Amino acid sequence: MNEDLKILLDAFPSELEDDVKVVFRILKKTKPYISNCKFNIEINNETICIPERIYVNEPNITEEMELTQLQKQILDCFLTRHHNGYVRQERLRNILSRGAVEKWIMPYIMRLLGEYIIEIINDIYINIDVIDVESLKAFINENKYFIKITEARIASYWNEYYNYINKDEYVGFKVKKYIQKI
Repeated sequence: MNEDLKILLDAFPSELEDDVKVVFRILKKTKPYISNCKFNIEINNETICIPERIYVNEPNITEEMELTQLQKQILDCFLTRHHNGYVRQERLRNILSRGAVEKWIMPYIMRLLGEYIIEIINDIYINIDVIDVESLKAFINENKYFIKITEARIASYWNEYYNYINKDEYVGFKVKKYIQKI
């Protein structure tokens, strides 16, 4: 099996394998394709291994339009790991605009909370109501260590880049507070 395909397959629950393969076919590779750094998540007792960053051209719009809704969600999730922050933000907005965020999508959204781009975190906060509370709760219960790391990153990035904003007003802490109430 192609190593890049295996990495993409490992980044999603096995039940999505056929759709992941369709998405893989339309991705245009550039080197390096995927960073060596990855993070692991549990989804329904299955370990998902998601790359920290990917280096790939976005597919052309015609190819993307031919995807099913599920395949578009997979593509958008994968591209939230893109090296370009504008691509990450656009793909997150696509995910959130569809509503009904499923549990397997949670790690892609939650990982963005632990990054430094405040505009992306703000998009999550503004759209927090489209995330199903029960799915989020289940995700948090399965991934307590990941959530603790994410919360620590929120604090760290606030301290490094945004400490001129009062903690109570910083959007990362607002999302953290929301998550802790669940």
